[in-house]
Amino acid sequence: MILGLITARGGSIRLPRKNAKIFCGHPLVAWSIMQSRCSRLIDETVLTTDDDEIAEIGIKYGAKVIKRPVWDNDTTAGVPFAHAIHELEKENINPDYIVSMLPTSPLKKVDDLDNMIKSFLFINSLLVNKEPEMATMSPDRECFIFKNVEDMTTNYNVPYHVIRKIADKSWNHSKICGGWGIAKKDYLMRIWENQPKFDSTIDANLDSIIFDGRKEILAYSVEPWQCFETDYDYYFRVCEMLMEEFILKGRGMEVYTRYAREFRKIVEINENNSLPLFGNSKQLLDKKIMEGFDL
Repeated sequence: MILGLITARGGSIRLPRKNAKIFCGHPLVAWSIMQSRCSRLIDETVLTTDDDEIAEIGIKYGAKVIKRPVWDNDTTAGVPFAHAIHELEKENINPDYIVSMLPTSPLKKVDDLDNMIKSFLFINSLLVNKEPEMATMSPDRECFIFKNVEDMTTNYNVPYHVIRKIADKSWNHSKICGGWGIAKKDYLMRIWENQPKFDSTIDANLDSIIFDGRKEILAYSVEPWQCFETDYDYYFRVCEMLMEEFILKGRGMEVYTRYAREFRKIVEINENNSLPLFGNSKQLLDKKIMEGFDL
């Protein structure tokens, strides 16, 4: 079983209420829900949230909703993810793989989730005694990195800053982006339950935490514009423009629901399920699940 797991809290700091804020005609969190539900390979879509309004949005757009306590704003995403899995296990829902998603990264092409899943499953089948994870990353052609000696994010009005330069003009570096990835459930649970509970602790010890026992991370390559996130007001507006220009093209959420609808037609034609399908296609494309979205 492949689970699409989305976390969205109500107490956003940098952009208040961003997960419920309207993005290209729908609440921001709704895009990740529908991208997951319209995947041809994801069997179940779950939203974990601490907010009543976001929970209602999740129900409206067809996700299974798990309510959680309101935790400190510095709490890392691994805490609500792990909490959601424990709640699902109480209902005897035990996924084999988890596609984890942050709604602040909505710029997914219609087939990105499925292409990532297929790539991961193929590579995972070739590895022996390894439990990889796959994250979305974008390669940089010319990578000039400047290290700040002081914090530039809080001193915009200072006329100059001192920096140190680390430069490399090549394809040797990639940046993680997209806010979504896939791994086996047991592997992710060990990470989520053993890593520090607060983002500030992780940020201060990135090298030792990220690469502790994880020497290599598989990468699903995305385009540079897909790395933009909606954490700030101006980024939110930039993401709307990118979403419309490169993905929606005036068609709205139909680009995702049509992708699922076309697959359903294939399933209906091949009643004997002769095609090599992943997941539970009958459950995935049930008309009741997609009710209200003109599939």
